[in-house]
Amino acid sequence: MTDFAHLSPTQRKTAEIVLKTREWLESQDKTVDATAMEEASSLFRKPGLSRALLYSATYRSIWDDGDEGPSSRSHRKVKRLASENAKLKEDMAKARRGFDQIRTKLEERDESIRALRQQIAGLEDEKQDLLAGFVDH
Repeated sequence: MTDFAHLSPTQRKTAEIVLKTREWLESQDKTVDATAMEEASSLFRKPGLSRALLYSATYRSIWDDGDEGPSSRSHRKVKRLASENAKLKEDMAKARRGFDQIRTKLEERDESIRALRQQIAGLEDEKQDLLAGFVDH
């Protein structure tokens, strides 16, 4: 975040509103210019910031990058999307690991069930043998 330590407390609050307004406009993929700043600043302060205030030397450098054009905004958007993509990939890898763990547990349970069924079948055979022997006597 930008360092506003050199500003007075009142100027610092205003600078923070300017920065929040700029970040909000960028998050909405809107052009950051004086008109947009003037209108959108009312979201963070009533009344919104005046154009004269926005163009003062103290605050203009916070919202106006000078020759920044659409290509710089596009670059920031690409960086933001790349970051989101990396997070989604990480989340997907985490989900895959969880899925693999669940699949492993299910396979282990299937083996356990097969072993129990074999045991039951063996006991069933013993029972039949015992019953057959009992009936013969």
